[in-house]
Amino acid sequence: RHTRLQGDWSSDVCSSDLPAAVPAAAWTAAFVEGLAYVVLLQAAFRHTPVVVAGALAGQAASVLSTLVLGPWWAPVGAAALLSAGSEVVGRALGRPSALLLVPALLALVPGGAGIGGLFRMLHDEGGGFSGALGAGVVAVSLASGVLLGSLVAGRGR
Repeated sequence: RHTRLQGDWSSDVCSSDLPAAVPAAAWTAAFVEGLAYVVLLQAAFRHTPVVVAGALAGQAASVLSTLVLGPWWAPVGAAALLSAGSEVVGRALGRPSALLLVPALLALVPGGAGIGGLFRMLHDEGGGFSGALGAGVVAVSLASGVLLGSLVAGRGR
């Protein structure tokens, strides 16, 4: 059985390789990614732990949803889990849920898949349409998951 891992649902990873496929380096990268989002999103310094936690939650949700739901439903499941979780945690901390949700969702987006597909289409290279279509499917899956998670958790802040 094959699954897809870490928000990049375009590369196959054998499920028996999952423990080796998520080394400490992946978690370190997610931590650094969270710090980069603090700078990129111009978050207040006091929000740094929440934004970094969001990036780490994105990593965890990606791995968990891939294991539980498989490659086709993993984006929806991860986004729903993150959306519902960020609503609940945001209410508990008295902070906007977007502080957790935005970095987590950014961690799920396949890097450059949509841009690469568009570039290949514009330059009449093979695989451009399928790459852009795949990025569109992931985008719709993530949006559906966010809506589902918000529905489950209820609207707070």
